[in-house]
Amino acid sequence: MTLMITGIVGALLVVVFLGFMAAWLKAPPLIVIILIVLGLMFYDLYKEIRASRGNNA
Repeated sequence: MTLMITGIVGALLVVVFLGFMAAWLKAPPLIVIILIVLGLMFYDLYKEIRASRGNNA
C-alpha cells in the first residue's frame, strides 16, 4: 500500500513539474519527449503496483 501511495504522489509531482516546464518553454520536441517519459513512468508504476499485489500474470 505504501508503494502505491508514494508512487502516485511522486508521479503527480513529476507531472506538475514537467507540465510547468513544458508550458514555460513551449518547445514541441521537448513536449513530445516529456509525454513519452510520462507514459513510460506511468507504465512502470502500473507494472510495479501490479507486481507488488501479486498479479504477475
